[in-house]
Amino acid sequence: MAELVYEHFRNYPERSLGVVTFSEAQQQAVETAIRQLRLQNQEYEKFFNEKKEEAFFIKNLENVQGDERDTIIFSIGYAKDPNGIMYMNFGPLSRSGGYRRLNVAITRAKHNVKLVGSIRGNRYQVG
Repeated sequence: MAELVYEHFRNYPERSLGVVTFSEAQQQAVETAIRQLRLQNQEYEKFFNEKKEEAFFIKNLENVQGDERDTIIFSIGYAKDPNGIMYMNFGPLSRSGGYRRLNVAITRAKHNVKLVGSIRGNRYQVG
């Protein structure tokens, strides 16, 4: 995710950017990764200026209302537990009205949406 944020800044410096995660834990993980890259890449600090009209943000799905940006990157990072079980609990999306939160988040993008996920599909052989 952090590398994708920097790729956006390199390729589209004129476009505003926001990152939406599907949980607070994901939000914290993305913030930590970006913080580490910021320490190594001081020349990108201008993109993190919080005083800009459409400043860069990282927010979870429940806190993103009203924050439009040119590009929104969605982080959908879920994994199996230590026993190898993948629970189909997707935080706020799994709750009543979760589709509305997703709809609000998707409509925050004025130009495009990028999706980053950790869930891989399984192939099942029929017959």
